[in-house]
Amino acid sequence: MAITTRAERKRRRLDVLEKLNTGWGVGDTISYLVKDYKITRRSANMDVAWASTELCKNFDKTENTDMLAWLLTQIQRVAVKS
Repeated sequence: MAITTRAERKRRRLDVLEKLNTGWGVGDTISYLVKDYKITRRSANMDVAWASTELCKNFDKTENTDMLAWLLTQIQRVAVKS
């Protein structure tokens, strides 16, 4: 098992936060982490959970139109996949 430094983990989590913020889905983001960062799905899930928590902290500061656009993007992605 490879040892990951705090700086590497923080960089990876900020990358996840950016991906989720730009409309990537959770499954796509996890697959991206497993493939590009060569980590386990469990570690990828923890990083996505951290990023989701960070996104939720900013909900009260977000404009309703921005939130609506983000939600519609997520719904569209799910519809296209199905």
